[in-house]
Amino acid sequence: MDRVRAIIGNRRRNDNAHSSATDPYDVGTQGGRVESSQDMPFHAPDDDQITMFESENGMNDAEDDDNVTFVSDTSTIGDLQRRGFVNRCPQFDSRRSIPLTSIVLARGFYAFPSEKSFKIYLHNKRKFDNINLKDGLGIPLFHLIPSNVMKSIFSNKSTPVMKIYKYIIMTKEDLAKEEEIFQNDISTSNLSLNEKLNEQDESKIRHPREEIFKAKDDSFTIFKIEFCTVYREIVHYNQCKHNFVFYEEFQNIPMINYSQRKHSDTVVSGMNLRWYGTTGFASPFGSTNFKLLVLDDGFPSYMTSSNIEEYDEQVRTSTTGRRPLGFMPVWAKYSDEKATVLPKKRTLRLANLDIREMSNDTDIENNPDLRNGILNVPWETQILTCMCMVLHEYESRKDKRHSGAVNNTFMGPLYM
Repeated sequence: MDRVRAIIGNRRRNDNAHSSATDPYDVGTQGGRVESSQDMPFHAPDDDQITMFESENGMNDAEDDDNVTFVSDTSTIGDLQRRGFVNRCPQFDSRRSIPLTSIVLARGFYAFPSEKSFKIYLHNKRKFDNINLKDGLGIPLFHLIPSNVMKSIFSNKSTPVMKIYKYIIMTKEDLAKEEEIFQNDISTSNLSLNEKLNEQDESKIRHPREEIFKAKDDSFTIFKIEFCTVYREIVHYNQCKHNFVFYEEFQNIPMINYSQRKHSDTVVSGMNLRWYGTTGFASPFGSTNFKLLVLDDGFPSYMTSSNIEEYDEQVRTSTTGRRPLGFMPVWAKYSDEKATVLPKKRTLRLANLDIREMSNDTDIENNPDLRNGILNVPWETQILTCMCMVLHEYESRKDKRHSGAVNNTFMGPLYM
């Protein structure tokens, strides 16, 4: 343990923070430093919880550890609970790499469900003629389109700043069944014909969609539906709250950050999460990599305080008896180290989101292609991917290195 402390202490002394904005919460996280993309070893299949400290030290031998918490060699999750550290991070058993890409002269950017799906998309020359309906490989998962600059400047909490569209596949049989259900809902209504035409909201039954591709034999159709709308609200002059409205599950999930602070907090599936490494207004440069941490229960969070003063008070009163951020499990990691400058088949890679998942379906485990396409993406992964896409949009606006690239990411107002 003395050797470990010496290594960690030496890293802290040699650390050069890239941002002038400091956060009193970053105890044990290398002074708020955003680690390099090599810090998070997604190649370790046997770890169910990878922590910040493990990623900072490389953890090349982590593949031999079943449950590394970095508290002690004999500590268990039960030991942590007895010490008052309760972390409800899921027990992950699989990983997914999600490429974020753009098409030259096209608006917005895309997220693909896997590297294999993106490669097939390029191999098919961005066409959908040879799609396998069983796995949905070669089709984007999401398409983010930001509002124009003027709307972003004068937007209020009722004006969306971004919209995220989802690609879906519907077979001929699916369309026929949907039409039958739609007609039955209309015919069984107690409204008169005129009332049905004037008052019946078709979007409540059949989601508005755009046809992207239709097979020549009408066997299937690819649609793009509005999946998530993002609204922005400024609260207490320095709190920026983004509301993610997901139509598929009728969920409204907030994400909060402060103008003079780093990081962004949210709550998904009852767990407090932190996008660690996102920049604040104090930093003129965007972050090129950040992580999603699962916070301990009771750990200070933007989500549990109404303003920054209340948040600071939580930090001061809870310093004793809580773990630093460096010990929190890592759910996902964003990095643009694989970004390309020269387009390939009019397509640029902007960044990658590596995210951990739970695979409970035996069929998917036996056939990896089933999880590599758009048909079997976990709901939590979809939520977090949408958040990451929004964060990428904001960070890349500030990152001057993106301004020279041939992509459609335009300069706009900072979100902080």
